[in-house]
Amino acid sequence: MDETLFEQEVESNTFHDTPHTDVEDLTQILFNLTRQGLVEQLKQAILENKDQSLNAINQCEEASLSCLHDAARKHDLECLKTLITVGGADVNLKTKDGLTPLHCAAKYKPIKLTEQVLYKKSIPMTKLVDCLVNPSEGGKEPVVDPVIEYLYECGSHLEEKDTNGMTALHYAAARNNVLAAKQLVQTGAYLECLDNEQMTPLLLAVRENHEEMVKLLLEFGANSQFTDRRNCNILHHACHDGDLNIFQTVVEHITNKHGKNNTVHMLNSFNKKRETPLHWAILSKSVDVTEMCIDEGADLNLRTAKGESALHLAARSGELEIAEILLNRGSDVNATDLDQRTPLFNAAENEHFKVASLLIKSGANINHADKENVTPLLLAAGLGKCTICELLIGNDVSVNVEDKQWKTPLMLAVEGKHLPVVQRLLGTADGPALLEWEDMSHNRPLHSAVRMGSLAITSVSEFHCVNLFECACVQKHLSLKRRSQY
Repeated sequence: MDETLFEQEVESNTFHDTPHTDVEDLTQILFNLTRQGLVEQLKQAILENKDQSLNAINQCEEASLSCLHDAARKHDLECLKTLITVGGADVNLKTKDGLTPLHCAAKYKPIKLTEQVLYKKSIPMTKLVDCLVNPSEGGKEPVVDPVIEYLYECGSHLEEKDTNGMTALHYAAARNNVLAAKQLVQTGAYLECLDNEQMTPLLLAVRENHEEMVKLLLEFGANSQFTDRRNCNILHHACHDGDLNIFQTVVEHITNKHGKNNTVHMLNSFNKKRETPLHWAILSKSVDVTEMCIDEGADLNLRTAKGESALHLAARSGELEIAEILLNRGSDVNATDLDQRTPLFNAAENEHFKVASLLIKSGANINHADKENVTPLLLAAGLGKCTICELLIGNDVSVNVEDKQWKTPLMLAVEGKHLPVVQRLLGTADGPALLEWEDMSHNRPLHSAVRMGSLAITSVSEFHCVNLFECACVQKHLSLKRRSQY
């Protein structure tokens, strides 16, 4: 329908004398009227097109939403009432993603409340939640979300799930819609409903760091002992983003309700990757949450499915203070994972210089070889981590080592075209000997340099006797060919 014609009809508050026969046109009209909150015009349009209005109302339009979904999303109670009582809208109509109007009401906060509470902050959230969890005098629960209450009274199913298995309470928890959650629970919504990832509303609220929502759900009696599909418990999720307030809230609840032993048990529980909450806290780089995990009884020696200790993860994350805490609490600096790598390997691989220095000062074996006979220097040289190579060389690391392919740090640096590392290795006392070293294929570093076409690396050692002309011809590196003719 032409937008100009539509605007004229809205302004005149009248529509065509003859009913609309095109359902799609009528759907668009009703959708636009609902979007603008024009209740009287909406009612008139429905009544003037009785034969088509029900089909139009229950047809999804923009973003796969129906008129009722849009009214619920905006918390427009008057439009909702008109669509349901006058138009006969289906309160359990689903979008292609399985969303019902109740999902939309829980997912989106009322705009006025959002501005008042979250932006102007005229209502402190803690006081608001304290009010919500305490029934009003007389024992009758106050209506805090009239849209959700009305949809329920009209027959909305509280436990209806979308394609992700999420109920309205899941969305309220994930979006921190405190009023919606309060209304849903006091209306009878099930607190322990599970989505496709086996997440409860409480687990979602914890994962999203919604402290007030977490407190509200716990106050209502939500079970803190559930685990999701990955076997992550509530403490895993509390540690995921390193939010200390969330972690403290959850730990305090578990300890008070289930006892200290239960808290320790959950702290040392594995998910399917054999990761504990402490491991997640370390990866989040939260010093405070990591320290609190340990104080509450987390075991530093538990290993992941890859055999990594807490110190391995700290070395990978590069958080110096966490590494210091773990070492001071007794972590083994030379613990090995399933690949026989120590934490120093992780620090070297990610070029965390300060952590690597700390590990070395704490007694890390700088010449330790993993199951492929790779040492930290071989690893750093192959990746071009020059600062780590400098650190290791400065601590008298063995330079003339080789992996299972007989490749030395110099060979790996040449193959990776890491010129600064090549120069540093050649500057060591063993540099000349490294140039004569052959790998399993009988190649020397200069052979690899020519094969890689690297003039810069070749030039640093061109005084050695290698037939560069022959190699250059074979590999067709003309620039090297011309250089070797001089």
